[in-house]
Amino acid sequence: MDTRILPLILLMALATACDRPAVPPSPPEVPDAPEHPPGPVASEVSTGRAAETRGSARPGGKDAAGAVDQALPEAFVVSTNEPFWNARVEAGRVVLNGPDVSDRRFIQDGGDSTPGERVVRARDDAGRTIDVRIATGRCEDSMSGAVFPYRGSVALDGGPAASGCARPADMPAPVPGEG
Repeated sequence: MDTRILPLILLMALATACDRPAVPPSPPEVPDAPEHPPGPVASEVSTGRAAETRGSARPGGKDAAGAVDQALPEAFVVSTNEPFWNARVEAGRVVLNGPDVSDRRFIQDGGDSTPGERVVRARDDAGRTIDVRIATGRCEDSMSGAVFPYRGSVALDGGPAASGCARPADMPAPVPGEG
């Protein structure tokens, strides 16, 4: 066999392989997301949308694109355990109660909203900040067993968020054992 033919055969084999359509690889299997994602989620920097989140306890908050989120109430209450905080978000204000705190009032100055979650940011007269988060997903109080329609968290002055449960502001607090 002539040694000049071997490179020609290899070249033809490569050219033939290039003419075939590429078969795309199968997409990797992605496991289903958990029904309740883990605790508090950090959010982006404030968008300054205080006026958009003011209002009643009816669903209808706006997401980042301005679309109405039918799942989350405008006004809501988040209750946490250890520390035992209660933050009420309503009409552009946040009122915080808890250990060593009684009716501390914050003025809403921003927030962030994504499908299924909203973070309200507010500041008091002394410059202290609070982030109050509400997210879709049923929540059971870790101490009382009361069932709430939403999950939530509260973080003061950029500190770690305390996880808890949330409800619309016009809904009475759930009774332990009912749910």
